[in-house]
Amino acid sequence: MAIDLAKISESLQSDESKQLFSEILRKEKAIDITHQSQLERFHNKYSDKLNEVIELLESKYSSDEYVTREYKLGYQPREPLMFFLFSYAQKYLKECNDELYLNTFTTRAYYIGDYVIQRMDGQGSVIMVTKIHKTYQEHIQDYLEIFYKKDPELYIRHKRISPLTEEQYKNELITYLQLWFRDLCSRELTRKKAIESILITVFRYTHNPNKNTKPKEYKITKNLLNKNIKK
Repeated sequence: MAIDLAKISESLQSDESKQLFSEILRKEKAIDITHQSQLERFHNKYSDKLNEVIELLESKYSSDEYVTREYKLGYQPREPLMFFLFSYAQKYLKECNDELYLNTFTTRAYYIGDYVIQRMDGQGSVIMVTKIHKTYQEHIQDYLEIFYKKDPELYIRHKRISPLTEEQYKNELITYLQLWFRDLCSRELTRKKAIESILITVFRYTHNPNKNTKPKEYKITKNLLNKNIKK
């Protein structure tokens, strides 16, 4: 049976079809408005708790209870909140182009907290969240332990045959402080805010709650930052 294109075209131009398409568009627009509002509320409430949100969702979606329930309902385990989190990253966060985290099926990827979130499209779509392998903060904490506390166990962790000189430790610490600073600035932090973020971490890591003074590690790190981070 031949398809009558003229008849189809005429049908699409009818008032009934126009009304149907108008209603579909209205509903789609309402859904989008609701979605954007949800993203904004999430941003206002959880933008500083992204790691906790990710860990909570991963725990929920990987639990035997959830997976079993989804299969019993006839579904490949669904993860709608992960897709919501990806939409949030699309709207508010920096895109990730680091090939270390991407693959053939990656559509888009974004940095989110200490993770990279990406959407992969093949025969279906899936959201994958990957922990960033080594954060600058972890590097800094290691070097703080080496440089300030001379922890011998860290010599082994860093494959040191023998301890470095104090000057060598200092230079390596400066290098990682500079890397960490550049990473924070790439996330749209100002120079002042990036330095404050580093110093807050150092303070929390080295502060003795029984003392009211700032630890010497904080003061030394602040001095190193001021001397080695260009304005």
